[in-house]
Amino acid sequence: MDISDIVAQIESDPLLDGVTFSGGEPFAQAVAFAELAARLPHHHIMCYSGYTFDELYSRSQSKQGDDIRALLSRIDVLVDGRFDSVRKTYDAKFKGSTNQRAIDVKESLQHGKAIEISL
Repeated sequence: MDISDIVAQIESDPLLDGVTFSGGEPFAQAVAFAELAARLPHHHIMCYSGYTFDELYSRSQSKQGDDIRALLSRIDVLVDGRFDSVRKTYDAKFKGSTNQRAIDVKESLQHGKAIEISL
């Protein structure tokens, strides 16, 4: 689907102020998701990833990390870590298993480490 079409659909709903990126794995398509997020500057961006913030941050610091860095810089909240069926929970808001964390990405990028938030 063309990114312009996706943006048009999102912007056609005046009540919508946020967008969630989820699986497959958004960071496997970091270029397209970063472009989509850049074209939605007035929307809150939440993203689910099987990678931890620490893994993504480390990869973003490499010479090949431009795409990951671009996407991370556009995300407000990252729910990180693989879903673990052994740790499955119905009690954690916005998380499927207790090993997952909600990360304030903007703050985390400033400090170079994961800053958890409660949702």
